[in-house]
Amino acid sequence: MQQTLLLPLILILATGLCSCLNLHTVEEGKLYRSSQPSEEELDDILADRKIRTLLFLRIGGEGNQGYDTSSSAAEDSDVEFIWRRMSARRYPSAEELLGLWETFENAEYPMLLHCRGGSDRSGLASAIYVLQKHNDLQAAKDQLVFWPYMHTGFIGTFKLRRVLDMYEPYHGVIPFPRWVRDHYNPPPNPRTRR
Repeated sequence: MQQTLLLPLILILATGLCSCLNLHTVEEGKLYRSSQPSEEELDDILADRKIRTLLFLRIGGEGNQGYDTSSSAAEDSDVEFIWRRMSARRYPSAEELLGLWETFENAEYPMLLHCRGGSDRSGLASAIYVLQKHNDLQAAKDQLVFWPYMHTGFIGTFKLRRVLDMYEPYHGVIPFPRWVRDHYNPPPNPRTRR
């Protein structure tokens, strides 16, 4: 009975305690993360933080409201728009992880990355950035925590944090991209849309 009430209670608290935008600084002047901003919020963020690259981390492409809002705002602001398809509820593929690594290697900064809620896909992407730029696994894992990011690990989203747990024994021995290519072998994913 108590466990049944736990999830709704956490969701109610998360809604009340967290700003709707879930906007956070990963590295000042370099990387920011958020949930799906409205058109107005996105215009403000792009201008205020002088964003040069916008990384969109959702499955839905052209015709999806979030995609259309983000790509349009990027185009209007002369900001590079990058779309990396990711699910919040399944293990990412090796190609998805390496695509994020490559994006962080080659992108122009400052960058804003966002998904729908700003807690799961944005958390893993931010963690990969932290690994690449600072090689700090604990700081990377800290991008996927409940407070302040609202990452709960519920309904399959634990799989994104689990990527870092799988990498942990190799950290300091094998660079993350090589580990992904040579050793990353997640359990199979059930079919999911998100």
